[in-house]
Amino acid sequence: MPTRLSYDFRRWRHKLRDYMFLISGKRDKPPLNLRIDKETWAGIVHLTDDVSLRTSDYFGPQLKSAYKIANTWWDMFDDVPEHDSDLTPLREFIVSNYAECEASLFNALVGYYRQAGASLRFVLEALLSGIYFSLDDRKA
Repeated sequence: MPTRLSYDFRRWRHKLRDYMFLISGKRDKPPLNLRIDKETWAGIVHLTDDVSLRTSDYFGPQLKSAYKIANTWWDMFDDVPEHDSDLTPLREFIVSNYAECEASLFNALVGYYRQAGASLRFVLEALLSGIYFSLDDRKA
């Protein structure tokens, strides 16, 4: 029977391939400075890696749902008409706050719960502001 480590895809880390970047299209330059020692690297990375592994061990389905919800935020952008002047502020708020949804999910995964909550609060406030500024006073 295989052990957990023999099939755990998270234990292998790698950089994304060049073709995965929209703008780049060319190879990375060689590193200029590789002088980070193991202790410094471990101090920065190991705690968040440990928390993300433990979180995903127990909350995988919830993480998947949150990821789908974050992507739904971007899908909302497609549903807002581009040339409708009444909805332009809402469209702008949706586009400018997409990264906050992703940041919130990542921060929750690695254990920065306060920042994750603050990002979600910011998104909610921005969405409400976008809706408010999209409303026409004559229709109210």
